Amino acid sequence: MRKTLLILAAAATIAASAQSQLANPKDADGNIIFKYDMVNDRWADANDFEIDETFVFAIDITGVTDANGKVFTEEVAKTGRASIGRGIAFDCWVDQTDYPTGSTGPNFDGRLFKIKDNIWGMTFNIFQFLYSRMKDDNMGPNDDYTEYKVQEAGFRFGFSGCLFIYGHDGSNPGAEWWDGVVKPVGFEETVVTMPYTGTKTSPEYTFAEIHPEEEDIVNMPAGCSNAAFIGDNWGGYAYPQDYAAAIGNSGIEDVTIGTADIVAREYYDVYGRKLNDAPASGFYIERQVRADGTADAIKAVR
Repeated sequence: MRKTLLILAAAATIAASAQSQLANPKDADGNIIFKYDMVNDRWADANDFEIDETFVFAIDITGVTDANGKVFTEEVAKTGRASIGRGIAFDCWVDQTDYPTGSTGPNFDGRLFKIKDNIWGMTFNIFQFLYSRMKDDNMGPNDDYTEYKVQEAGFRFGFSGCLFIYGHDGSNPGAEWWDGVVKPVGFEETVVTMPYTGTKTSPEYTFAEIHPEEEDIVNMPAGCSNAAFIGDNWGGYAYPQDYAAAIGNSGIEDVTIGTADIVAREYYDVYGRKLNDAPASGFYIERQVRADGTADAIKAVR
């Protein structure tokens, strides 16, 4: 089958001078790495994911400024007039000329969640996310939606977009949406998947399947609007700390990676906040630090 590249291009409304200046590392070819390795708590070596493979998409906002010189790390830490808290969001658009079907489709967006320091991200499956949110049309379906051009052998799928800061409060989850805090800053380059092989397809998941307790849905952080809808209906989208559960590794015995002796253990809740000890019940992250300097980040439940 022919090799194709589908590009989701950033909107023209983003100022050309406002490049992202992302602090993400680059691979051996100089491409920005957007994949974060939650197991070893470090950036991956490359963007080696396929369109229907679950991975952690991440952005480091250290040093990022908007067109007016506002510093992202400073602004996201503030409380604005219209909000009680702030977070980081992303927005991407479909380039209509590159649609496989030539049809019209919407943009896609969402909130990112803090991993650590200035790194924000999400557990992400591109195919599941677009399938559940956009009803397939931006992935080149056939007439009965049983096959998609994005899953043809050799197909490489790409998207670009922007990030921005938003505010949220008890009644308005997007009180300072879009440019209410800073001018949106475009990704510096397109995020492109590996050529499709169909050998790396991940299990389907939703936030609600990983977090079945109702309070986990209602109390989603970062101002998620209509959290119950997100939890039940958005596929391929969850906290970065949910990665192990999303790919089917929910127990400690299933995902031990390192072989060196464990010299320390750290515990975090699903929002990335450090705990003094493992909780008595519920989901949590156990980070096992090993004598050789490696670390395993493991999703566990009691």
